[in-house]
Amino acid sequence: MKTNRHIILTVFLIMMMCLSGCSGRSSDDPKTVHEDMKEAFEEWGGRSSVETDLPIVWDEITENGVDEDKLIENVDTDTLESIAGQLQGLCRKIDQKGEVDKEYWLRGEWYDDALKSEEYAYVVSLKEKAVKPLFLILYKSENAGMYEWICAKALEEISGYDFSSENNRNGWKDSREFLELFIQRVVESKK
Repeated sequence: MKTNRHIILTVFLIMMMCLSGCSGRSSDDPKTVHEDMKEAFEEWGGRSSVETDLPIVWDEITENGVDEDKLIENVDTDTLESIAGQLQGLCRKIDQKGEVDKEYWLRGEWYDDALKSEEYAYVVSLKEKAVKPLFLILYKSENAGMYEWICAKALEEISGYDFSSENNRNGWKDSREFLELFIQRVVESKK
């Protein structure tokens, strides 16, 4: 049974990560990819609702690492789906601007377009409800692209963790480093 759950979770996360590259891919199926992901996640055993404005308890993160099963059980599937949809849509918009205007990337406009967007503001407005879904996205992603960067920025803002002193005061360099720093900070906060 546990093996089947891991297979379903893996399929779910692969589908989510395929969309995370900000490449504008879409499904031809009238049923949205997000609905497919939600169903797979719920079959695995993820929750479909969670209380908000409660302090975040990180039972999933210990000095020994991340308990993936516990993390998945504690992630709100509706919020995960909503966050993924919002931020993947944002990445598609940014990619489209970059395709039309090649200098868009060099001018750094993508940065403001990401962090000043309605989609980003929506995710951040979810506050504590968004923390574990964002963490799960980053934890399971094999990529460190724009989608993951935006997720990391949102998680950093919501959590209030300040990593600006890292790397000679340059902050974290990518979402993978952010995830390591985040896990380390959670473990330290438990001591």
